[in-house]
Amino acid sequence: MTDNNIYEIGMLINPNLAQQGAEKTVETVKNILNKISASVISEGEVVDIDLAYQIITKIASKNEKFDQAFFAWVKFEVSPSEISVINEEIDKIKKEVFRYLIIKTVKDDEETDKYLMDNEEDGEEEEKTENKDSKKEEKDLTDKEINEEKSEKPKEKEEKKVSDNKVDDLTKIEGIGPKTVEALNKANIKTYTDLADSKVGDLRDILEENSLSRYEPKTWSKQARLARDEKWDELKELQDELDGGEVK
Repeated sequence: MTDNNIYEIGMLINPNLAQQGAEKTVETVKNILNKISASVISEGEVVDIDLAYQIITKIASKNEKFDQAFFAWVKFEVSPSEISVINEEIDKIKKEVFRYLIIKTVKDDEETDKYLMDNEEDGEEEEKTENKDSKKEEKDLTDKEINEEKSEKPKEKEEKKVSDNKVDDLTKIEGIGPKTVEALNKANIKTYTDLADSKVGDLRDILEENSLSRYEPKTWSKQARLARDEKWDELKELQDELDGGEVK
């Protein structure tokens, strides 16, 4: 149908299931897609990976910790109105799929990475676990233009000089691990102040450029503000409400 879109779901599957169990879980997800008349286009091999940071998620009223996972992806075509149904169904198998991300993409596998890099739509339309059918056009300014605009502001320029001489432990922000820190540092985000002043859209761009788009930075700036102001008790209270850096 002409009103269908192409999507890709990336999944982190419980490593305790073993390879055969992980492959069976992928089949379960494909069955969910088939039930709502989604057309499966392609899928990736199930592989075991080391996570960039430990993920703590609640499963059956118990916090489970994961340092490893099986990763798999499935590309499919469906009406945007069915995404909320897919979310609801996959949320029911959280014991198997403890984290997932649904993004809009293109049909040709070889063009997928290029599409993700060139896509001009805001990252909010990725429709992760929340149903957000409304879409926004991404700002016209490129990252370079944003940096140039910031450099023209004396106060921000002065703060940048101070930031260059200091490095904070960004792994204290829930949801950020060593690989993510490396990506942020390359983008000159080295301190809590840098992170606190960063926009969610810019952070998503950085993650995408470093193949870390499966992580959600929505709460990082808020956490960083508390860390910057040394409000450690408030930071701990906030993190107790988070699941891998995201609101539970």
